Formats: sequence, structure tokens, C-alpha cells
Amino acid sequence: MTRHRSGRPSLIEVPHEFLSDDWITEARALRETWDIPNDVPLAVRININVTAAPFATSALAAHLDTTAGVPVVDLGHLETVDLTITVEWAVAKSLFIDGQPSAAMSAFLNGKIALEGDMTKLLELQNLTPTPESQRVYEDLRAITR
Repeated sequence: MTRHRSGRPSLIEVPHEFLSDDWITEARALRETWDIPNDVPLAVRININVTAAPFATSALAAHLDTTAGVPVVDLGHLETVDLTITVEWAVAKSLFIDGQPSAAMSAFLNGKIALEGDMTKLLELQNLTPTPESQRVYEDLRAITR
């Protein structure tokens, strides 16, 4: 096991494409190292249908879940969700990894995001100020992402 730039353990030495199998493996390993208090300001569960991933021949089923106090991005859909998003891979990466909520609004206005469910949850998520702990989580995820 090596370490990436955050100093936390790393299974993989180089960054990988967002949501690729290697990226998911690394994100799961990182999740085990995070010590996040369970005082999440917004509990949200979002299923994400990701299209046009550069490494996939079909859409990916993924999700974002903040209910455990840490933002968890993983493959597969959750059974109970607040909303479902269908979005192109590059927009999903901009939104969930690069921290560019404006990318989501622009994509929505241009018809590149389809939403089903409680859209206010997505707007609330975009307007949150990250805690120092969640900021470290996003830094870790950015460090493993190409």
C-alpha cells in the first residue's frame, strides 16, 4: 500500500477515471480512513445514471449518499432515493468531483441533465458550505481522479 498526496493510504499510485473500476476501488479504500462526525447538514440520496463515460460501452448506474455523514459516491443504485439524475459523465465529474455546481445548472438549462424527484435537494446540496472534514474527503477524491 502506498500513500497519495493527502498522506492517507492508497492502493493505487496513479489517478483513474471517475467511476472506473479502479477509481471505485480506491474510493472505497479511502472511505475506510475517513473520520467524519455524523452531523451532515443535508442528508440526501441520489441515484445517478451516467452516460458517455469514456471507459464504458453503456450507461453506468451510480449513487451519491450523504446520510452517513460523509459523501459516498459508489456504483449501483440505492433502493430509496430523493431524486434520480441522468447526466453525461463529464458533467457528473464536474459536479461531484471538481466541485463546480454551476456545471449542473448550465447542463440542466441546456437539456443535458434529466431529473426525477425532489430537485430542491440538489439545489440545497449545491448551496452547502463544505465542512473541513468533507472538504478533505473531496480533496482525497480529487487526488485519485484523472
